[in-house]
Amino acid sequence: MNITPVKPGSINAALEKHTVWEDGNDGTIISNTQPRTPSAVRIPGQHNKQNMVQPPLNPPVSSNITNPQLPKGSTIGVEPLVVTEEQHKPKVDHRVEVDNLEDIKYVKAQSKNPNNIRESLPSHCLPYDFDDIEIRQFKARDLSKIYRSAIDENFSLIVDAIGATVNIDIRQLTMGDFTFLMYWHRINSYPKSPYIIEWTSRYGNANKYTVNGTNLIINEMKLTQLEFDTYSGMGLCLPTVKDLEVLQTIRLTPDQQYIYNLAQFIKGDSIKEKIEILDSFEDLSIQEYIKEFREKTEHGVIETVKVIDNNFDLNISIANIQKQQDNQLIMFKSRFKQNMQESELIRLFQLNMTPQQKDLFEELEIMRYHLEQGKTYLPREEELTLTVNALSFFP
Repeated sequence: MNITPVKPGSINAALEKHTVWEDGNDGTIISNTQPRTPSAVRIPGQHNKQNMVQPPLNPPVSSNITNPQLPKGSTIGVEPLVVTEEQHKPKVDHRVEVDNLEDIKYVKAQSKNPNNIRESLPSHCLPYDFDDIEIRQFKARDLSKIYRSAIDENFSLIVDAIGATVNIDIRQLTMGDFTFLMYWHRINSYPKSPYIIEWTSRYGNANKYTVNGTNLIINEMKLTQLEFDTYSGMGLCLPTVKDLEVLQTIRLTPDQQYIYNLAQFIKGDSIKEKIEILDSFEDLSIQEYIKEFREKTEHGVIETVKVIDNNFDLNISIANIQKQQDNQLIMFKSRFKQNMQESELIRLFQLNMTPQQKDLFEELEIMRYHLEQGKTYLPREEELTLTVNALSFFP
């Protein structure tokens, strides 16, 4: 059968001329010049009817019009094309740029387990042979291990509990990534029990700070994969959860602690091998490389946040600071003879103040001045240290 080439704009005409049909009985192909609904597509070279969907015995005629050719300019049966203003707007390109083709990674398929969540890590998984992890929320049996960890002060049990919720070996993670997962669980496994940290301001007022996914600050590793692999090729690695377990179970002397802090950055199958490699260097160059590597690979949760005393009251705060000063002065006086003059004791007390005490008592005078002048005084911004441990999981 000769097929007429299809010209641009003549698709409908071509279909009308060359649509083929099966008669539905013996597979004979017939030609039809009337516009009819096409049958299922036949795969070239295959004639098994089981591979094809049978067309209707009486294919419907697409139109009752005897002459399908419409007059020029006619719009019968054709919806008008309307170009909206929105279609004229340039499309936004949401693609991201990369410096190196080597940095491009395929997107992994979602987990088949609906309870698992795919999560990235602060290290960008540069130290590992995977690009992300799958994690689920805690179950009751996981908390039993964490509870025992808190009672027995056994760090390995909380490692086991968190390890049961991920699809990788938890002990190969860096401490920055592991700590991130602890915060992840405290926030996501307890949706109805927010992680609230109680703290007291420098003005003596009780406050509460809620840690959540919005205000948790993550320090992501800044190195590229190529830069990390360069240090790795030098024989360096990042300390892992396994290294921390050693420090939690073995009491080291100060000199042992110093050597171990360096050795944990050396690749090796055992601590002994790491230390032997460290000792093989004839100079201190390896220590300089370790220091540089440690600084460039910092990552994890930033556990210091800026906070403001939300319960600040100028009168109450002045009274609180004055009470602090009086108590500290009483404790200081108890260290000296009873017959020492008051003025001399106060002078010695002021000389022995810590920088924090001196700063606070200088602020006390400023606060008093504002109170006397009837001026508004706003509390200073303070720094709160966050922490997460086994007890954090039992609100």
